[in-house]
Amino acid sequence: MNIVKRAVPELLRGMTNATPNIGLIKNKVVSFEAVGQLKKSFYKRQLPKQCLAFDSSLGKDVFLRALQEGRMENYFSLAQQMVTQNEPAFCGLGTLCMILNSLKVDPGRLWKGSWRWYDQYMLDCCRSLSDIEKDGVTLEEFSCLANCNGLRTITKCVKDVSFDEFRKDVISCSTIENKIMAISFCRKVLGQTGDGHFSPVGGFSESDNKILILDVARFKYPCYWVDLKLMYESMFPIDKASGQPRGYVLLEPMHIPLGVLTVGLNKYSWRNVSKHILQQAATVKNADNLAEILLSINQSSIPLIQERSNSSKSGDFEHFKECIRSTKTYHLFLKHTNTNVEYITMAFWAIFSLPMIQKALPKGVLEEIQSLLKEVEISEINTQLTALKKQLDSLTHCCKTDTGCCSSSCCKNT
Repeated sequence: MNIVKRAVPELLRGMTNATPNIGLIKNKVVSFEAVGQLKKSFYKRQLPKQCLAFDSSLGKDVFLRALQEGRMENYFSLAQQMVTQNEPAFCGLGTLCMILNSLKVDPGRLWKGSWRWYDQYMLDCCRSLSDIEKDGVTLEEFSCLANCNGLRTITKCVKDVSFDEFRKDVISCSTIENKIMAISFCRKVLGQTGDGHFSPVGGFSESDNKILILDVARFKYPCYWVDLKLMYESMFPIDKASGQPRGYVLLEPMHIPLGVLTVGLNKYSWRNVSKHILQQAATVKNADNLAEILLSINQSSIPLIQERSNSSKSGDFEHFKECIRSTKTYHLFLKHTNTNVEYITMAFWAIFSLPMIQKALPKGVLEEIQSLLKEVEISEINTQLTALKKQLDSLTHCCKTDTGCCSSSCCKNT
C-alpha cells in the first residue's frame, strides 16, 4: 500500500454527495400574510412586442400553419410534460426534466410511491443541487446532465454556428419525432427582463419564420412565438461569468438502459480523482497497484460508484452481482476489502477503459488491464458498464470545457 500512503486531501474538494438536500426540496412558498412584509414581489410579466403569445388569436393562427407544415412533431409530447422550474435558477433543470419525460426515458429510480418518473431534484450528477440553486447550469453542464440520464446530445455554441445551420437544426427538431432542441439565450435581446435562460423549443412555422419557446418560467412569461433570426441573435450576448456566448443542445434518446448504478462523482470531484490517478499511473507496477489506488480514493471520499437513490431493482440485479463475483477483477479487490466489492470492481472497469487513463499506464500494466477488461464482455455486466462509461465521458468533457459556453448566470434577475 506504500504507493497510496500519501494523503489525498485535494480529492475531498468538491466531493459533496449527490443525495438531494431535503431542505432545498421543500417548496419555498411565501404565505399570503407574508406578502405584505416583502419589499417587492411580482405576478408575471407582460410579453414584449417582439414575442407573440402562444394563446393569442394570432399565436393560434401561427400554430395552425406550423401544424399544417409538419413542423410541430414534438410539440404534443412536450406539452403533456410542461413544467414550471422549481427554483429561480432551475431553468436548465426544468427544461431537461420536461424533455426527459417527453422522450419517455425511464429514470430507473423511484419518484414517489411506486412510480418511476423524472423530477428536477433528481438531476444532480454533474453538480450539487445547492450549487445549481445559486447560479444555474452551463450549456456543457446541461449536456452532461442529459448524458448522465440517458440522452444523446449534440451541443453547439452559437459562435460556431451560422444562421442557416441553426435554421436547419430547428427544422430538424420540429419535423423529426423524439429529437428535441433545448436553447440557452439572453432574454434582453427578446425585450424581456432578466438575462440567461433555458427553455425547450416546441416547434417552428416556416411561413411565419417563427420559433415556439415553451418557457419553463411560467410564473414569469407564457409560451410564445418569436422571430427565428432574433432567437439566433439572442444567443450571442457575452455571458459575464464565462466571457462566452450561449448556444443550444439537440437531444435524442440514447436507447441504453440507465441501470441501477451511477457514478458517485460530480465534475469537480471527478477532475480531482482523474488527476490523482494520472499522477500515480506512471509509477504503478501491476493491476494490484491500481486496485489499491482506487480503494484509497473510494475510502477517502464518496463512493466512486453507487446505487441511484431510490433505485428500482429488478430480479436480474442479484444475477448481475453474481456475474461480477465470478471475475478475476472482483477477486483482485476481495484481497483488500469485503465492502461493496462489486461496485469498486465496476469503477475499475469504467475508469481504466478510458483512453486518457490507458495512455498514462506503463505498457506491461496496460496489457494486464486490457486482459481484465475482456471480462466485461459478459452481457449483464456490459449493459451497466456502458451507462457508467457514458457518465464518465460526459464528466470528462464537461471538465475540459468548464469555461466554455454559457457559464451560468441563469434566470437570477427578475
